[in-house]
Amino acid sequence: MLHSPSLRRCIGVLQIATLIRWCFPVAAQVSAHAVQQAPPAYTLESIVSEVGLTFHTVGRDGLTIDDLKSSEIEILDDGVQAKILSFYAQQDRPIRAGIIIDTSESMEGGLAGNRAIATQFAQRILRPQGDEAFVEDFGYTAKIRQAWTGDTAQLTSAIWNGIKASENSSRGTSLFQTLFEACYSEMGKADELNAKLIVLFTDGEDNASHTDLEEAVQMCQQSNAAIYAFQPAPGPGYSGGPRNLAELTRQTGGRLFQIDSPEREIANDLDSVEKDVRNQYFLSFRPLNLKHDGSFHRLELKGPGRVDRFGVRSRYYDRKLTQAEVRPNGVMR
Repeated sequence: MLHSPSLRRCIGVLQIATLIRWCFPVAAQVSAHAVQQAPPAYTLESIVSEVGLTFHTVGRDGLTIDDLKSSEIEILDDGVQAKILSFYAQQDRPIRAGIIIDTSESMEGGLAGNRAIATQFAQRILRPQGDEAFVEDFGYTAKIRQAWTGDTAQLTSAIWNGIKASENSSRGTSLFQTLFEACYSEMGKADELNAKLIVLFTDGEDNASHTDLEEAVQMCQQSNAAIYAFQPAPGPGYSGGPRNLAELTRQTGGRLFQIDSPEREIANDLDSVEKDVRNQYFLSFRPLNLKHDGSFHRLELKGPGRVDRFGVRSRYYDRKLTQAEVRPNGVMR
């Protein structure tokens, strides 16, 4: 029995294992330890000293400026001029869009017109081979009618067949809550290399959200999603809706349009949206006072006289980032 083949194989294996432990004691101990204890789960955080920013420019003629140079602009971070480290144009970016339609009681009469403009956006602006969008409606609550897709037929079907007048519209309108959740849950899924925007149809009224305008703006700024809103003509009496929409679009780098504009003007508005988001500039800069304390820094871009306005988010969030949130070149998104 001492010389059986199976016993000789066992002895051979033990001799090899002993030799490995004798020649490579540290490696053997590490290997044994790795088998016995799985490494703890952790999140890698990264301290970055640069901030990245995308923006577009509009000239005094209302057209997008596509030949801006870094020497023509300056950036102020909390009022202090920051050093621009890199600057380049981004051409023909793919689009990731959220089409969000207000179906509350105050918007029911304009639902058909909103559907028509949303359909134009899906069919004329989105490219099936590279762009994607989702469709959502809201009143007191919000519901996604079509998840992310590049299929314009599915988007069109969701706009006309999925969206209906809200059954609980009499309970109020949750605009800010809807935008907050859309930017957090949906726009956060889109890669930063894409142009991210929300095409919003609403009168801007909100009387039922658990979040406020400031929180909605902050979340859209964190996800780098610009809001392009179509609003109806203001009704009689005071309304805070137009002011809400002006702030949402301004602070996220979008624009505000009128739903009841002539058809040709609506087409021009949609073309402006596409030009804004597909062809942008990217710059990175080094702030003088990054603390990673969770605070917001206010941003301001200044340019030459030929620039009428910059489309850019108004702030960035100063915090430690997970490794997944850092660009490959180490710049804060």
